[in-house]
Amino acid sequence: MSRLHIAIIDWTTSPQGDPESTIERQIIGGAAHVTRTLCETDADLTDEICSANAIII
Repeated sequence: MSRLHIAIIDWTTSPQGDPESTIERQIIGGAAHVTRTLCETDADLTDEICSANAIII
C-alpha cells in the first residue's frame, strides 16, 4: 500500500504560516508524505497536488 499524500498549498503573493510546515508535519508524523507548494494561480495546481489524498489551503 502506498503512503498517503497531503499537499499544503500557499500563495506566493501572500504566504501564510511556516515555510517548513512544522506544525502540520509534527501532527501528521509518519502517517503521510507532506508537500508544500507555493502557487500564483490555479494553473500551478499540478497533477501531483490534485491527486493528493488531502489538500490543506
